Amino acid sequence: MPIQIVCADITKMKVDIIVDSANPEPKYDCGLDQQIYKAAGEEELLRARKQIGNIAPGQAVITEAFHLPAKKIIHTVGPWWIDGNHGEKEILEACYTNSLNLAIEENAQSIAFPLIATGIYQFPKTEAMRIAIASMRRFDSELSSSDKSLLIYLVLFDEETIAYGNDFWGSDLVYLDKEKMDKYMKPDSLPLKQIADREYDYFYSILQQADSAQSLKGFLKDSLVNQGIERILYNINPFSSNQQLSQQIEFESNINEIRKRKGRVIWHAAQAVVKDKGIPVDCDRELSNMLERIKPMTFAQKLMSLKAQAGIRDVELYSQAEVSRASFYKYQNGDDIPKKDVILRIAFILELPLQYTIELLMLAGYAINTNDKRDMALAYLLASGQYSIDDADDYLRKQGLQPLLKDD
Repeated sequence: MPIQIVCADITKMKVDIIVDSANPEPKYDCGLDQQIYKAAGEEELLRARKQIGNIAPGQAVITEAFHLPAKKIIHTVGPWWIDGNHGEKEILEACYTNSLNLAIEENAQSIAFPLIATGIYQFPKTEAMRIAIASMRRFDSELSSSDKSLLIYLVLFDEETIAYGNDFWGSDLVYLDKEKMDKYMKPDSLPLKQIADREYDYFYSILQQADSAQSLKGFLKDSLVNQGIERILYNINPFSSNQQLSQQIEFESNINEIRKRKGRVIWHAAQAVVKDKGIPVDCDRELSNMLERIKPMTFAQKLMSLKAQAGIRDVELYSQAEVSRASFYKYQNGDDIPKKDVILRIAFILELPLQYTIELLMLAGYAINTNDKRDMALAYLLASGQYSIDDADDYLRKQGLQPLLKDD
């Protein structure tokens, strides 16, 4: 049973079964779920789903595909990504295994999967790719010879996503349109401008459906959530172990990388729609804030924005951060980048949450090193809202670590 990797619109796949990353309740979300319902016929598919009722995470059920080229739709509920310690991986494995078992029961000859739970559910794509391929390989190894005729497609949204599977490819995977696929097999070979241009057209086509600030806000929010830029926040205690804090730092870093690239494309598409359609943005504060969050910024611009939000004067900030007035204005004007410790002091003075600190560090070319005891100690303090630099330095000294401020 070869596993076929293809970049395509799954709603146009002519297979026996396509798989939907579904809502647990009989309704549909934004993103791929919504696309499948619209292509299949919203009323008919929703009526069929209501007859089934709620679906548990990892469970798989089947309905007719109605107006799709496929014959049937398997609906499976993926896990919301929290931190990897809440059964997310096991649930995702169950999504693939249960869907494949159901396909065998239906005597299907072909089935097409999306990369489940990587949209609004925010499952990290590299790990999701690993689980998808491992689940398919394991399923194939356990099949009887009579069942090995099932052809499996893994349908990816775009060529860039292929790079997330670099470590998992093997001879058992078949790449459709291989000449086109090969050049995307390494992240450093991605033709970023080509991808950005194509993504710009895609997001513009979505956002241009808006005819008011209110409707633009809805389309924009759907795009941000589906791309993993706008997050679902959970009340989780991240401090029960260093491992959990490390996972939170990795998660925030990934979010910032996504925001840095895809947020930029969405922002430019939204600005074009606002201009082309004459949509007033300033009258809607929520919409303005959404655009501000994804606006491409330099380190200097982000520093000024965070300083303004904190309502702190320049002299207070640079004196407490122990930098000279001249150096501070170089940072603020974009003529120089401060050292990492200076940025960390600024984070404590401005009382920045951990995610904002990670973003500010990344814009300056730094990162929190999860293998560094001092970095992790400071991350712990920021994540737990302990913003006093004096207290932070006492905490560091007790652990035999270099304080943030110079000792007298």
